[in-house]
Amino acid sequence: MRQKIIEYESNMMLLSTEVQRLSAIIADKQNEIEVWKGKIASIERIKEQELQEMRQRFEFEQRTIIERELRNLSDQFGLERAQYDARNKEMRQKIIEYENKFTYLSVEIDRLNALYEDKVKEIESWKQRYQSLEKTNYAEFEEVRLQMESIKRSSLVFELFNSQLTFQF
Repeated sequence: MRQKIIEYESNMMLLSTEVQRLSAIIADKQNEIEVWKGKIASIERIKEQELQEMRQRFEFEQRTIIERELRNLSDQFGLERAQYDARNKEMRQKIIEYENKFTYLSVEIDRLNALYEDKVKEIESWKQRYQSLEKTNYAEFEEVRLQMESIKRSSLVFELFNSQLTFQF
């Protein structure tokens, strides 16, 4: 029983460590998302600047060449944006998974704590039953011992009486 308690305590420590590790990972992933947001904002600023420059050149160059360049840049930006969105979605999914794991581990820790408390109460109940039985057995033993002494005394008195009767005849 004690071994199980030690095992439960060990498991609880491992789960606690896992919860801390997962919390740190979630925080790291959140920071990574913020970095990606900053990169996208920077890319968006750069792309906006490039678009501005192209508009200025539009006056000097033919309309079809500039439109083609804008399309190329827009496609490239769209691809980069799609990659970022895919990565961002993946990170959000991982965060949800980690939060679910964290929730599961929290529930599991609560369950194990309740189980531990139940086992402690069960141990106390068994201790009390044992002590009660021990007292009852001691009382019964003492009663039997007193009865045996009483029987021995009665037997001695009977033998003494018998021997006196025999002696008189």
